[in-house]
Parts: sequence; C-alpha cells; structure tokens
Amino acid sequence: MANKIQILPVSISSRIAAGEVIERPASVIKELLENSLDAKATQIEVWAEAGGKELIRVADNGDGLLPDEAALAFERYATSKIREEEDLERIDTFGFRGEALPSIAQISRVTLTSRSRSGKADRDVSNPDSGVRVQFSGGEFQGETRVPSTEGTEITVTDLFFNTPVRRKFLRGDETEGRHIFQLVTKVALSNPEVGFRLCLDGKEVILAPARKDLKERVADLLGEKETAKLLPVDYEVSSHRVTGFCGAPDLQKSSSQSIYTWVNRRVITDRILIRSLADGYGMMLAKGKYPMAVLFLQVPPGEVDVNIHPAKLEVRFRNPGLVHHLVKRAVELALGRAFPETASAGISLNPEDLQKSGRDGAVYPAGSSFRETAVPFLSGTVPRPVSQELFRREKREGFFNSLKVIGQLKGTYILCQSERGLVIIDQHAAHERISFARLSENWSRASGELEELLIPVNLELRYDQARLLSEVLPTVRRLGMEVEPLGGNSFLVRAVNRRLLSAGYEAILQDILEELSLLPNPDALVEGNLEPVIARMACHGSVQAHRVLDRGEMESLLEELQEVEQSPFCPHGRPVFFEITEEELEKRFRRT
Repeated sequence: MANKIQILPVSISSRIAAGEVIERPASVIKELLENSLDAKATQIEVWAEAGGKELIRVADNGDGLLPDEAALAFERYATSKIREEEDLERIDTFGFRGEALPSIAQISRVTLTSRSRSGKADRDVSNPDSGVRVQFSGGEFQGETRVPSTEGTEITVTDLFFNTPVRRKFLRGDETEGRHIFQLVTKVALSNPEVGFRLCLDGKEVILAPARKDLKERVADLLGEKETAKLLPVDYEVSSHRVTGFCGAPDLQKSSSQSIYTWVNRRVITDRILIRSLADGYGMMLAKGKYPMAVLFLQVPPGEVDVNIHPAKLEVRFRNPGLVHHLVKRAVELALGRAFPETASAGISLNPEDLQKSGRDGAVYPAGSSFRETAVPFLSGTVPRPVSQELFRREKREGFFNSLKVIGQLKGTYILCQSERGLVIIDQHAAHERISFARLSENWSRASGELEELLIPVNLELRYDQARLLSEVLPTVRRLGMEVEPLGGNSFLVRAVNRRLLSAGYEAILQDILEELSLLPNPDALVEGNLEPVIARMACHGSVQAHRVLDRGEMESLLEELQEVEQSPFCPHGRPVFFEITEEELEKRFRRT
C-alpha cells in the first residue's frame, strides 16, 4: 500500500513557492527593483508591455554580476545578503532570502545580462566590454554566453505564467495590471530620491523622475506640485526610532487611505498601526470617514522589526508597537502644531515607557490615565437616540417631515423644528446627503441620469494611473452622473453632470469615484453589492455643507425632499439625520414635573 504522504517533486514545489512570491507582474518588478537598489544602482529603467504579462525589462547601472555568479543567482536560497543565522536579526537590505530570481524564472522565460562594475574577472581579452548572459525557461537553465554589455544588470522577463495557465487566467486586464506597475514604481521611487527612475508602459514614458537631493522635489515629481505644496515636514525621534517625511495640511483630506505612503527602513509597507497612528495625530481635525495624505518613512533598528513574516515582504511586525504608535502620532501632532499653532493639541508629550495598551480598540493611552468609556449627561441623564427604523417609516407615511414647523437654524448646521411631540433637530448636511444618495441611486437603477450640460466644460488633468482607470470606466462614470470626454494623454473634459452635483468640485468627485472603483476586482462591473460606497461619496460632495446659512424657504424645501425619499433615518455614512427631544423630556430637564 502506497503512503498517503509523499514528498512533492521539485517541479511542483518550486511552482508553489513561486506563487507565494509572484502574485502579478508588479510583483516581478518589485523584486527586480529591490535587487537593483541593493546593487547600489543610481539609475533604473523599467519597461512593460501588455500590463507586464508579455514583457518586463528592468535595467540598472548597479554593481552587476561576475560570470560565475550569474547562473548561481537563480539557485533557490542563493543570496549575497546574509551569511549566518544572526544576520536575520539585522537585515538592512531589501532582499535576503534568495527566492526572487528562482521564483521568477520558474513561471516565465528570463534573460539576465550583466557586467560587474569592478570589471576584474569578467573581461574577455578580445572584448574589454564583455559581460555575461544567462537564460532560463520554466525554471530550466537554457545556456550561458559572453556578450558585450555596459556595467550593471538588465533582466528581461517574457511570457509570465506561461506554464501556470490557471494563475495567468486570474490576472486582470492590461490597463489594470499597468496601473499596479505604475503605483509600485511610484512608491519605490518616492523612497529612493537619490536614484533616477524611468517607467515605460507599452512604449509610452509614464514616469521620468531624475535623481533628487531633496525628497520634496521627488514627491512633487510623482504626486504633483499642487498637493505637495500642502505637505508639512515631519521629523521626530525617540529611543532610536525616527519618523521623517511629510503629512498633509488639515484641509488636504482624502476619502480613502490610498494617498498614505509608508515605508519601514525604506521598505514599502502597508501597516494598520502606522495608518491608525497617523489618523490619531490629526485628532478632531480629521473628518469622519476621511484620511490624510502622508509620505512617512519610519527608521527603526533592524532588530526591532521582523521583515520576514510575509512571502512578498509586504508586512512587518514591530517589537514595540506602542512605541511606534506614539512616535508617529506625536510626530504628526508636532508638525501640525508648528504649521497651525491655534489648532495645536493641548496634550502632553509622553515618554515611551509611560505607554501601555488600553481599550477594546487597541489604541495606546498613557499609563495610569483615567480614560474610560462614559456617557455624556444630557436630557434625563442619557444621550437622545435617533428614532428607530420602524418608527421612522411609520412617521414618514404619516407625513412626519411635512408636519414639522421650522423654528430656525443653529450655527449654520442644524435645522430646528417643532413637532407634535416636542423639538426636532436636523443635521442639514446628513439630511441633504440622504436625499442626494437616494436620487443618485434612483438614476443608477433607471440606467439614465438627468445630466445638465455645463456652460463652460471643465478640463481635468489626472495622474497616469487615474487616467487609465477612467478610460476603462467612462460608461460607468456617466451612469453615475458625470459625462467625461477623453482629450488624450491624461487630460479629460467634464461636459455634463447630474444636477445634484452642480455645486460640487468635479475633480474631487471624480477622484473619489476612481479611488472607490480602483478597490474593486473589476472596476467596470459595478453592481448593487459595491455600489453604495461609490454613490455615498458622490452624495457627500453634492450636499449642502455644515456652517452654511439657509433661509426658511431652503430649509422647508429640504424637509419636503426628505419626506419624498424612502430611505433610513441615517445618512449613507451611518450618522443620524435627526434627533427628537420630546416635550416630556424637556419638562423633566427644567423640573416642571
């Protein structure tokens, strides 16, 4: 009887290992870029065709390889980065496991051409500029030759996943994979301003970032001068942990975390602790559901962070997450305080040893602090709650909002009304947002929006990745309520919009739509399950804002529209539209009973 458990053949185990490291074409480029940076390259060029599925080429002017190293580099666990077990505790290079090149070679056809910068052992007597070229196909060595070459390394990858058709089938379209490559190169280039980068997709140059001495110049090259002008310098250090970079001014708020760029020891990382700490640094200056823009570099001793917990090295584990939270939060507070003294936090600076975790959310609070979850005393000793869904629907049928008598407006934000039972306080933004959400949803359901042509069309200039995504989803964007015409390159023209969006900023709306669509597996297949977040963000832009004074007619019109929409008593973001304080509660408060 044959054993159930068997050792997998190398051909199968190698493909499994490759699948853990290489998820998509951008994964290949990430590994090759990190190799170039470890080789001390000062200029790196990247080419990709068909979203990287047909061709990827990365060329650098780094140290290069000697002839006897070229083929060896494709052996699994062959690396120049570590020599002994203790080296794992002090990793200061991007690569170290020796898995990238063999993984890439296993699921593609690879050609490596290299010449060592030292030029000692790789010089052919008859050709002083000769280098070495090795080729692999599906993990099999195809041969080695000596060829003319400049100093550095060029790696060409073709037919990615040719021998793993199931994995290739799950790749996205060329435009989507191209956007992932663009975003990856952007992140790597941001963290290495001293290195020049060039990216060409399908023969078109989309990134040209010359070497810079000033990080802010590199940020402006890649993220645009308009938003870079609103970034504030960050620099704070404690206990050998340092955070540097930039955080956005309070008015530079985004609807997703995609504009938060974070690195740990210059390694591209997406970490919830860093994002949470950044948001905590803004405190009440950050609107609910909004995210700041930031470019932050965290430098920690190698022994204080574990970078070996993810196959693609996209996640890390901190030895002292509480210290990291304090470091980033305090750094942002200080940056905001310097730029806006009137909004500076009145809190005290904490020492790392005074930190401890507290609360269900895992946030960090001072040791011995009196933080506790308490209710705020209000009428009858409790906070008034919004009416229930069932009561709201019954009141709507009875003409609840039509029956309200407008008393006035409080601080340009709340509409005060008299009801049969007492006092109704309506959040004008939440109410209008609820209405706009309902109307925009109806337009989507009917597959025909009531668009109004703009007297003067608005010209928009987008980033490359945004422009490519918009080109894919133009019919979807029109159905959502915006008619946009491509002008070529990254330029577009907004010709008509839904009337509920007339008073909004079209560029901000469009960027919000694109941010939300970019999170979907198939951006052009917007369905009911993922429709709500997109329309909710649009409704927010088109709604009357807080601190805007309304006349009585405008307030009454808002109540009439609120009566017409068949929705819930909450805005799309979950905030209550109104509270009601009964006459009985008022009498208790004033001790009349």
